[in-house]
Amino acid sequence: MRKNLQSSAIKLMAVIFLAFGIFGLTNQVNAQAVGDSPATLDFEEGGNGANWSWTTFENEDNPALQFIENPDASGINESATVAEFTARADGAPWAGTRGTGTHFFLFDDATRTISIMVWSPVISEIGIKLETASDWSQGELRVANTVTNEWEELVIDFSDFENPPAGESFNGISVFPDFREGREEDTVVYFDNISFEGFAVTGENDDNGGGGNGDDEVPQVAAPAPDDIDPSAVISVFGDAFDNIDGINFNPNWGQSTQVSFVDIDDTEMIRYGSFNYQGTEFGEVIDATSMTTISFDMWTSNATEVNFTVISTGPEERLFPLDIAHGQWVTYQIDLDYFENVDLADIFQMKFDGGDSSPTIYLDNIYFFDQTAVSIDDEGTHPTEFALSQNYPNPFNPTTQIQFTVPETGNVKLDVYNLMGQRVATLLNENVNSGSHTITFDASNLASGVYLYRLQAGSAVLTRKMTLIK
Repeated sequence: MRKNLQSSAIKLMAVIFLAFGIFGLTNQVNAQAVGDSPATLDFEEGGNGANWSWTTFENEDNPALQFIENPDASGINESATVAEFTARADGAPWAGTRGTGTHFFLFDDATRTISIMVWSPVISEIGIKLETASDWSQGELRVANTVTNEWEELVIDFSDFENPPAGESFNGISVFPDFREGREEDTVVYFDNISFEGFAVTGENDDNGGGGNGDDEVPQVAAPAPDDIDPSAVISVFGDAFDNIDGINFNPNWGQSTQVSFVDIDDTEMIRYGSFNYQGTEFGEVIDATSMTTISFDMWTSNATEVNFTVISTGPEERLFPLDIAHGQWVTYQIDLDYFENVDLADIFQMKFDGGDSSPTIYLDNIYFFDQTAVSIDDEGTHPTEFALSQNYPNPFNPTTQIQFTVPETGNVKLDVYNLMGQRVATLLNENVNSGSHTITFDASNLASGVYLYRLQAGSAVLTRKMTLIK
């Protein structure tokens, strides 16, 4: 989540106010109109802040932000309710929480500041970052508290910052309550009464944290759960369907701009990549996938135009697989591990998603290796339950081969062949087929010797395998 750290001049002001004076705990949140200053985040019941959507990031197990009774209702803060953030000892220095709210807003004056009340047991920097629904940001500004174990108000000056690109507004902020290296134990920090000066509301976020531009900006349902797969033939990286391997680092510092967080959608946790350019994952122990045939994952995006994927072995050795993008729906990708011909499948220690320059947002779930030959298909009656694509036979071949696939429901099915440049060289099928198993004969008489990919798509499900033509 750490990126574009700012060195702009910032002001630290310790100002003593009565909490019900300057900040005025108000219940008029819903009365805000365009042009008003954004309401103070007071976290009171019926107020503003607790009704925002908050997501913790870069904080080991990412405990949720809590709204609790003020543990020290004295000094400048006599509020009844405050926000409690626990910075994990093993969390990143920039561990924090992102909130998206009920209104969009922009800078509206030459002088623009954000005030925040903080109670911390340690001296450390507290940061705030302004963000849009597309994750556009100029990075965070940070100041250090000057006292411990009592409430202090910090004022952060955003006067040198710019408004987002045309057509975008801020829809939320990220708060970094304990931005410091060398945290040796869990640190509990309280914050409250975040107020805005020099800002103006530009409209309502009816989605209340759903991305800012409508329901199509985030998935509204979870990814489909994997069915009929033998758990003993699975190595799971992320997801609720199987037991995941231990010691995974989902956000190693590779210099990426991607912001990694874990979000709950439809009561299911999934990975969110915001401002995505590329993102690696490191495994605590090397994965031996030689007994596996396939890597599978689900992806959802509303705005990505290019996403590639690779597993990585020591070297590093990798080979990017281009994903076909479908917007606004979950797509299941199942990639034949034979595609990664440079990679030592007995020595996989990383994987990577790689994107273009548009900084989109993608969501991921159900990431696992599995042995497709061990997939359990319910043979009750004649109705299959699994979408499957078999290895062509014979392989290598010259010039014809047979491709078998299984679909669980009647519907449109498309079977294409691509060269390794990603160019489609043949469409073998593009029509409605009945549920069940089907076999297609592919005649490659007009193609040159080489390796080709064949790709099966039915609805949002996609399977890909590799075959070799030798003449």
